Amino acid sequence: MKISVVLPILNEEKIIVTTIKKLISKLSRICTQYEIIAVNDGSEDNTIKKLKKLQKNYPNLSIIDHRVNKGYGAAFQSGVRKAKYEWILFIDSDMQFDVNDLDKFIQHITANDFIIGYRSKRADNMKRIVISKIYNYIVSLLFGLKITDIDCAFKLMKKSSIQKLGELPNSFFVSTALLVKAISSEVIIKELPVKHLPRTKGSSTVTLAQVIRTIKDLAKIYFQLNLNQFFYRFLSPDEQNSYLKEV
Repeated sequence: MKISVVLPILNEEKIIVTTIKKLISKLSRICTQYEIIAVNDGSEDNTIKKLKKLQKNYPNLSIIDHRVNKGYGAAFQSGVRKAKYEWILFIDSDMQFDVNDLDKFIQHITANDFIIGYRSKRADNMKRIVISKIYNYIVSLLFGLKITDIDCAFKLMKKSSIQKLGELPNSFFVSTALLVKAISSEVIIKELPVKHLPRTKGSSTVTLAQVIRTIKDLAKIYFQLNLNQFFYRFLSPDEQNSYLKEV
């Protein structure tokens, strides 16, 4: 098994060393080859210093440094572009997931393109759980997306399948856009339950600006999809076939 881990990071100086070491400990036991791509997305604390210090001892760790914050989706896409292996593990850097769940994900790689997690029992406060449920409901309603936990940041995906989806948003909406496009492109998806752990260090980096950016991206892709469907009806059969090939 060869895996590239894409790890978006924003102001995680308190936990990042633990995160990297736990990932390395796990990957070194189950992979023939692996890499961890730490994408520092404009952190204002000592995250980048700690990453550079770790890199001296761990050659499988590479760093992408966004000097300014570009967004969660931008960090994910930077990591995907740099990844050298076909299978990409996308996971958050706050250690709220148990990397040992990767064992059961690997069992399903033969028959699937995306193996995505859903948090069987969320370890967040009630406010975040309610907001997440509302968001999942709205997205399901708008896009018909029948996914249990859209924004669960524990996904094992083929790089080639991600790349064929085209441009993705730079905001937190990236997970939703990824799955909407994947389903429309007939990417084979498998859902599995994963453990969700309480955050022990640091704090959530979700800001009001990021929420607003996510809502804008949500509206943008919704109107794009509906406009495409509207104009599609006026195309000739040959034009429709040509359009479908381009999409």
